[in-house]
Amino acid sequence: GRRLLFHRSRNNVIIDVDKEWSEEALKPLPPTERPFVIWDWSPDGKKLLGTFPDGKVGCFSFETNKYELVADYGAYPMWFADSSRYISFTTTGVYLGEIKSKRLREIWKLNGFDIRSIGVTPDGQLLYFVSQSTESDVWLLDLPG
Repeated sequence: GRRLLFHRSRNNVIIDVDKEWSEEALKPLPPTERPFVIWDWSPDGKKLLGTFPDGKVGCFSFETNKYELVADYGAYPMWFADSSRYISFTTTGVYLGEIKSKRLREIWKLNGFDIRSIGVTPDGQLLYFVSQSTESDVWLLDLPG
């Protein structure tokens, strides 16, 4: 796209990358009561998907200029190509969410592993994620003398 979003002084700000910096007028998004961390811009360019500090998923609409809570949990939400569904995760499961209905359903559960990040291919045909398993051993050594 032609717009870039960044976080500055507790605000999300958008710039037009086609303009010279001296001509650019920073466009802040409306302030929020609590920080909103944006993770993905919808493919249609009309919405932003992110998380609030309490781990809830939210959406910002450029059409309404408002934020909306869409799920009570989820991390690093990422859009599908239709700009109406998204994928997110908790440490043990992957979830498919729908913006309009606010429906969230588990589509994958990993037992014994923690999910650390997730993504969806542009055509929406494949999901990919990073999982982690932690294991440790304790060894004792008796030293002579």
